Amino acid sequence: MRFLSPKSIQAGDTIVEVLIATAVAGLVLASSYAVANRNSITIQDIQEHNQALQYDQSQIELLRAYIAQGGQISNVINSCLSETGGSIRIYTSGSPSCPGANDPAKYDIYFNKSTTTGYYYVNATWNSLINGSKDNVTLYYGT
Repeated sequence: MRFLSPKSIQAGDTIVEVLIATAVAGLVLASSYAVANRNSITIQDIQEHNQALQYDQSQIELLRAYIAQGGQISNVINSCLSETGGSIRIYTSGSPSCPGANDPAKYDIYFNKSTTTGYYYVNATWNSLINGSKDNVTLYYGT
């Protein structure tokens, strides 16, 4: 005849052990979600910066074309230039808004000419995802 020892009778975990294991698993999952969410926001912010840089670079190219043509508007494809008081704005053809205005980040793209250096600068401004304030990218162009 076999006798059972007290260790062989005790087969399961106590409720306290299960609750602790559940709490630890929940903490790990919550921290993993927080890290993944932060990474997602950071990636979106980087993409918005890259988009703004592309808008600025394309606008610099249009400005170069404008200057190379002696300020003539002809031959600037799918865009129009407007100059008021040294400020040059480029709009998409047939639209009263700047390029990027229909983008979800609502980019505001504009040119100005520095009175001190004489350089042109293109500025792209949009609402940042990181802290909710305005963010911007500026490129300079000297002739």
